[in-house]
Formats: sequence, C-alpha cells, structure tokens
Amino acid sequence: IALVLSAVVVIVVVVSVKNVVDEANETDAPTMAPTVAPTTRRFAVIQNLEDLLEDEDLSAYLQENPDSPQARAVDWMVDQDLMQTSFPVSEGGGDDDDDDDDDDDDDSRDSFLQRYALAVLGFATGVETSWTDSENWLNPEVSLCDWSGITCNDEGNAGVLDLAQRNLTGQLPTEIGILDSLDFLYLFQNQLTGPLPDEIGNLGDVDFCHLQQNNFSGSLPESISGLLDADELYLFGNQFT
Repeated sequence: IALVLSAVVVIVVVVSVKNVVDEANETDAPTMAPTVAPTTRRFAVIQNLEDLLEDEDLSAYLQENPDSPQARAVDWMVDQDLMQTSFPVSEGGGDDDDDDDDDDDDDSRDSFLQRYALAVLGFATGVETSWTDSENWLNPEVSLCDWSGITCNDEGNAGVLDLAQRNLTGQLPTEIGILDSLDFLYLFQNQLTGPLPDEIGNLGDVDFCHLQQNNFSGSLPESISGLLDADELYLFGNQFT
C-alpha cells in the first residue's frame, strides 16, 4: 500500500509540473511598450524648419556644424522643449475652405519658427555664459511670452524684444529676420560684433530699432533700407564703415 501511495504521489507531482510548464509555454511572451524612435522628433523638427524657411540645405549644415547656434537650438527643441508638443504643417497644406484651421496652422507655424529663432539668438549671443539677465530663456516649460525681455502681441507672437544692456556677445544671427512681428527691437549697449545680417531688413514693421553702442562693424546691408520707415532707427556708437 505504501508503495502504491508513493507511486500515486509521484505521478500527481509529475502531472502538475507538466501542466505548469505547458501553461508557461502557452502564455504569450511579454511585449515591450512601443517607443518613439529617437530620430523621429529630430526629423520632424528639421523637416519643418527646412520647409518653412525654404532652406533645403539646413540638415546638411546642422550635421557639418554641430556646435553652431542653429544646431544647438535644434538640439534644445528636440531634447528639452516641452512646449513644442506638435509640429506645424507646411504652408499651403491645409483646407482652403476652413479658415479656422488655416488660422490655427498659421499660429502653429509662427510659434514654431519664433521659438527656434529666439533659441538661436540666445545661443549665438551668450545666453548661457555672458547675459546678465536670462530669466526663463530656454526654459522648456515656459511660453516665449514669459521669457525675460519679450512681450507678446495679441496674436501671441513676439512684439517687443528688449535685450538692451545685458552683455550680449557674439554676432547677431540671420534668424533675427524670422521675428518679423516685432514692433520694438532694443539691443543697445551690448557687446555684439560683426556685420548686421541682411535679414535685418525683414523687420519692416518695426517702429523702434535701437542697435546703438555695440561693436557692429562692416558695411550696412542694403536691406537696412527696409527699416527707414521706423520711427526710431539708432545705429551710432558702432564701427560701421
């Protein structure tokens, strides 16, 4: 009887183990949660910049100049900028019959480009190293309207850029021309050097443009004529030829 009982116990144990093994084999292997490829967001940022700025060489430039203000701005938008949760469609990509959608697309494009332009401006002029006041600049959780020195207009775009007397250094980047919503541009009494970029002429709506008492040099770009209707255009105290 003892032998019979032992044999029964052994059979039961073997069967139980086999059932557990079978159930484990039948259970689907755990799957990893889908993740976004690290290059997807970078591709979206660069592709939109190339389309909106009509600059098909931007991607190549960024690869060849990874330490440039433009590349650093893209890195910031890709890796840190929490406010940029979606990306605009290229101009002309919407339904012409839907004015509300068109307005939303315009707002999205403006915000996207201005955030990029201001990030480039910051990196180009020493926001992390020399500025005496950089409150909220490049803060990934804050609207650009709350960056120190920026006042937005009713459309939510930068209307005032007042970075006077903050020890800005380096050269004024060409991306300044993206900020064509500006009415006031105050950059006086800094340490800005080099020539004024041609793109300064894109700021045709600016009423007050104070660039005096820096270290700008070289010839004034012909595009400066686009600012001649400004109420105040101050360029003295530089080294223009």
